[in-house]
Amino acid sequence: MATKTFQYRYALKTSPEVIYAYLSKPESYKKLSPLIHAVENIQEQHEDGLRVISYTSVEKFRFLGFIPYSNPIRIQMTFTRPNEQIVTIVRTRFGVKVDFIFELTQDTHGCLMTETITVHAPRWLAGFVMKQARQVQQVRAAALNTLT
Repeated sequence: MATKTFQYRYALKTSPEVIYAYLSKPESYKKLSPLIHAVENIQEQHEDGLRVISYTSVEKFRFLGFIPYSNPIRIQMTFTRPNEQIVTIVRTRFGVKVDFIFELTQDTHGCLMTETITVHAPRWLAGFVMKQARQVQQVRAAALNTLT
């Protein structure tokens, strides 16, 4: 099993509250990731006093560049600090797990978002998972900058 962590920090043109509210909606991720084509089975609960949303998404991509593949993924979002931090755990087939920590801080022109991504994947699959995670992150940053 390989584990790799990478982090991005970028400025967004709107407030942390607007970004947090948008990231809090599972349906938003269809616009934030070019891979996600469906969001299903959304369930909300409270664990240890924290709001938690669990759901299933379906990613569609081409493995090795030409093999079409639909990948069901299980997602759990924990709202650790309102308007400041969301921790998301993504689990999928083949033992792949991706952890996302979204941290928002107020800035003079909107907010700064720090996104920490940790990928856990079998060695034979780790490079592909890392590449996909980086591509999605870049799309997410651009999409979030269109919010007002």
